[in-house]
Amino acid sequence: LVGSNNRIRAIPENLGALKHLQVLQLNSNELCSIPETVGSLLDLVKIDVSNNTLKSLPKELGGLVGLKSLRYQGNRLWEWRFPKEVKVLLEMIKASSQDDEEIDVQQMTKGEKDNPKTKICSLQ
Repeated sequence: LVGSNNRIRAIPENLGALKHLQVLQLNSNELCSIPETVGSLLDLVKIDVSNNTLKSLPKELGGLVGLKSLRYQGNRLWEWRFPKEVKVLLEMIKASSQDDEEIDVQQMTKGEKDNPKTKICSLQ
């Protein structure tokens, strides 16, 4: 499922019904959160939610043991605040990856935080 650069603000909860989905590419949108139902997409091998306004990742991502690539840079995320299930998943991806570029592990820099283009997620 490719929905990049479409100003998408929310992922529908029923995304979890797409049981055989292998790629979820929603980079460069306006996502504030990822629904917990993404954890039921056991066939996912790649998730790209980079360059959104995410503040957290759901712990349910930790159950996606077949995931090979998780890109999340350019959000309001700090790896040290991830749920332990997500931290374990990231370690598994890093350990199995032959190319360190397969996973983007970046913390938000002060410059990104102060950038007026970095949108703040509002719960409405």
